[in-house]
Amino acid sequence: MSSRPTFVDWKYPAPGTEYTNGKLIHFTTHSITVTKPWPPQRWQRTIRRPWRHAPVRFSVMGGADQALRGQLEEVWAQLFATPSIVKLAVRDKEGRWVTNHDGTIGLPFEAGWQSPLPQLDGERPPSRGHLRHLLADIQFNLMIPQRARAAVRSFDPSQQAALLGLLQRGGEPAYDLLRSNPALALGLVNLPLFIPGLAKPWRSAAALLKHRQRHIAARLGFPPVEASVRLLRKLGKQGLKAKHLLFLRTALREDPALMRTLAHLPRLGRRELPFITMPQLRPVLTPAFVHQVASLGPDDRGTYPQLVDTLMMGRLVHGPDWRPRPLQSLAQLHRLHAEMIELSSIVEQDGAPFAEPPIPGNELIQPLASPRALMQEAQAMRNCVAAYSSWVRSGWAYVYHVDLPQQECTLSLVPAGPGQWQMGELKSFANHAPTARALKTVQEWLAGHKAGYLGSPSQRMG
Repeated sequence: MSSRPTFVDWKYPAPGTEYTNGKLIHFTTHSITVTKPWPPQRWQRTIRRPWRHAPVRFSVMGGADQALRGQLEEVWAQLFATPSIVKLAVRDKEGRWVTNHDGTIGLPFEAGWQSPLPQLDGERPPSRGHLRHLLADIQFNLMIPQRARAAVRSFDPSQQAALLGLLQRGGEPAYDLLRSNPALALGLVNLPLFIPGLAKPWRSAAALLKHRQRHIAARLGFPPVEASVRLLRKLGKQGLKAKHLLFLRTALREDPALMRTLAHLPRLGRRELPFITMPQLRPVLTPAFVHQVASLGPDDRGTYPQLVDTLMMGRLVHGPDWRPRPLQSLAQLHRLHAEMIELSSIVEQDGAPFAEPPIPGNELIQPLASPRALMQEAQAMRNCVAAYSSWVRSGWAYVYHVDLPQQECTLSLVPAGPGQWQMGELKSFANHAPTARALKTVQEWLAGHKAGYLGSPSQRMG
């Protein structure tokens, strides 16, 4: 491996990523960043600032060392298997010009002979820059022990480098904690967030590894009981971040009874955390309801917006202090949501249609010109636009139905100035995100009327 050429030119570095002398070097037009893999450390220099320490973040590759070395050899073969004389395009046997766009295919020294172009099922071949970046990443990851990579691989990429630092400094106790209670390990690597003012957080984290998990949980600010340890063990590693632990800690401090509610859950993930960490939602939850939410598939995105919509419409109908009976099941939530849609439309409906829409509709985008139309839209699309009547009458919004062959959406427009309107929200059925085609259709319609786009269509309708 040492006989192979190096690409680093320190006088005139080209933007990109290289691996040399055990470090990953990332060049841009205005900075150089050097990352050490084990223990993870990073330094950065820019045009205006000298070398300094920088936050360490990188994604860890999975697989055994042998598999990574196999990938390394494949990348080397793709990168250096071409002749030294290259052309960006050559003629095939029929005289047509063909190219791979990146100069990796060329002509050998024998005149009149041309090498065949590689075929990747019609896809564009990887560029040399991409191959060099991949080559550097594999070499960099091979410097990290295989056991350490496997231990942190399932965590969020933004946390992997910090967890590697804990494993390198903590040794076997750190591996044991990461395996038995990943949430506690994540808390240790983010110790300054839980205990502000620490002068040497890594030394404090290494000292805590010598204690029982109950003591570590208490030091992080969780209730000093064994139930806290059992609850933290239920947190899944996928996508878990320090902010989730901070939200959970705050919720347990505000509502000590929440510990008993969560004790019955088989697991606790990112989907359930918004329900239990929102003070406005916790009074209407029961262990049975949270258990059903935890059993939903990872693609579920509609339960949380539906619960928020239900509470909002209920307070519109019954007053700001209204609170439903604690929910026992998802079916009860669906029934209550449908009831609130109908009641809110009755409260808002006075029989008179709305004013003329600010932008005329077309065959695909139709304005909802009455409270009755809003109620029907809310029932069909399972959202809370039935409660938008007062906003439409006050000129704060106008609602449209978008009818595409593959997807139907609800669109709201909001004022952008005197006589000007912009897109506020665009949502599919049950507040799901719209397709790219739906978003493009609405943007083209707005552009035709000199209107604009505001915010993100991923925001919740209602």
